[in-house]
Amino acid sequence: MTTKSEQQTQSDQQALKDFETQVIHQTQWLLDQLEAMNNPLPKADKTALDALAGQQPSCVDWPLLAEWVRGKLSEENKAPYLALPLGDKGTSNYHIFSPELALLVNHLEAPEQALPTMSLYGRGWYAMNLHLEGRLIKTSGEQASEAIQATLHDMSVMGDFGGVVGTGQPVSSLLLLFTRGFLVKRLGAYAERIFELFETANSEQAVFAPVPLTNELHRLGSELTKLNNRNPLYMLQAESASLNILSVALDSLCQQMKTAGDIASYRVSEVERLHGVKAQIQKHCADPLTIQALSQWSGLNRRKLSEGFKALFGMTLKEYQVMQRMVLASRLLQRGQSVTEVSEQVGYQDLSSFSKAFKAYFDRPPSEFQSGFEAGGLEQ
Repeated sequence: MTTKSEQQTQSDQQALKDFETQVIHQTQWLLDQLEAMNNPLPKADKTALDALAGQQPSCVDWPLLAEWVRGKLSEENKAPYLALPLGDKGTSNYHIFSPELALLVNHLEAPEQALPTMSLYGRGWYAMNLHLEGRLIKTSGEQASEAIQATLHDMSVMGDFGGVVGTGQPVSSLLLLFTRGFLVKRLGAYAERIFELFETANSEQAVFAPVPLTNELHRLGSELTKLNNRNPLYMLQAESASLNILSVALDSLCQQMKTAGDIASYRVSEVERLHGVKAQIQKHCADPLTIQALSQWSGLNRRKLSEGFKALFGMTLKEYQVMQRMVLASRLLQRGQSVTEVSEQVGYQDLSSFSKAFKAYFDRPPSEFQSGFEAGGLEQ
């Protein structure tokens, strides 16, 4: 006679088996659609592309998809990555560095509607998501909130993560995928400590953890997308940059989880106000915001505002404003605006102050950034 606990275990195992069977079927459908295309974007068979855009599966098996991508790359032996459609107006560039490490560079052109939210599933796999450009609104039921800009996600956990809606801005992001074994081989016991912190710190079945999107992390992500894919050393450079991003992100995450108690004393309403301050800075980054003005706007005293913001988001108010200004500046430069015009639009009183701040953030002057982008980064 089986106990109630054993029955529950058997039920959970059957649910997992059913879920994985469904994911395999959805993945096979996706691969059939991709095979029906003559070539990956932009010369894709329209019928297959329309089907993919309209019926993209909610979840696919990452190891199976990665194996298919590796096969395509070995067949064509042309580009260092494979460009696949992301919705009807986007691309996702798949880089497979090894069986345990991969990178997806995603780009969507100014979406204003619900975006494709295909989840990747894989036992023993983790995903580091880094949102670089554009605002996204995450929806879950009737609730909506601004999407978290950087997260570490356990790909072996089932769950409904809601949808995402664009706000009419170009959207760019990186998704770095790696196995648990990949980190353990390289970091040993420290890797196990990272996973222990991750699993202990999260209440949502250890599904995901927000990662502080520091200036350094955002700069590294932006630099990766500007690498010249025509360079014979591109894949080596991309892998090195990916590992650097992963290292900085994990270090930042560990520091945040160790100091999580700093924010524990804040009321829920105060944490919501801190998120409101973050959104306010992002929206008005070019304005001369002061801590006094933000304190009055949020209703938090200056100490609680500055200390709470640093504990919650991993950077100071000023650092976050500078990051948002640099994000906006890089986007305007890529659109062909002059350095002088961009300097004024992002809130700097003189060109020299802007150039100095830009070089400190991106490690190169704005004029070089503009010409470097035109010379060739990732092809979309």
